[in-house]
Amino acid sequence: MSDAAATTEEGSDSILEVENLNTFYGKSHALFDVSLSIERGESVALVGRNGAGKTTTLRSIMGIQPPKSGAVRLHGEDIAGRSPDEVRRRGISWVPEGRRIFPDLTVRENLRVAAGSGDEEFEEVYRRFPRLDERRNQLGGTLSGGEQQMLAIARALLGPEMSLLMLDEPTEGLAPQIVDDVVDIVDRLNAEGVTMLIVEQNAQVALELADRVYVIETGHIEYEGTSAELRENRELMESYLGVQ
Repeated sequence: MSDAAATTEEGSDSILEVENLNTFYGKSHALFDVSLSIERGESVALVGRNGAGKTTTLRSIMGIQPPKSGAVRLHGEDIAGRSPDEVRRRGISWVPEGRRIFPDLTVRENLRVAAGSGDEEFEEVYRRFPRLDERRNQLGGTLSGGEQQMLAIARALLGPEMSLLMLDEPTEGLAPQIVDDVVDIVDRLNAEGVTMLIVEQNAQVALELADRVYVIETGHIEYEGTSAELRENRELMESYLGVQ
């Protein structure tokens, strides 16, 4: 979690503004006027129960499931409905649920696919992820779950200049000790200045990582506040997140 509020002397330093997003799957209305914002350097979590609309929100921002109406402003420019490739070129990178690395490629080859050039382009990744450096010639499919998640995150940091990193369920399916490792990595990246939007089923992990939190339920944003405020709201924690 970043230590300082992400503002400039002139005021708000907004990276992303999502306003009144409505997204459909066929005739099924999935998101209802979803709005959220992220300031430079912030780590913001989107939490809720399974099927609440968390991943759909990321898919709508990324252009994978284009919204029917509403705005997605990156640095003030509306990018709603643009293709995922164009959204990435404009500065949003996404680590999807389930990691989705290339299992038959080595760590180095997985990174090269993202970087589009030689090893010199991602030596910084090896500095950030020493374990990947140790396994650069190992096939992705033979890595542990935690190492695969590290690779997925590392891959997302490469390519066009990035303004926002979106993480979809970064600790899903990982053993508790490995969860701690991934949390440390995400927290360290944010401390280095990486702005993040995190979808996380584990509410306690989300609250540990995030400066601010949005709670989504059946496609509606039901709450916005700081992590500390949500942690103290036991009724809301139990009602929307199932946390006793």
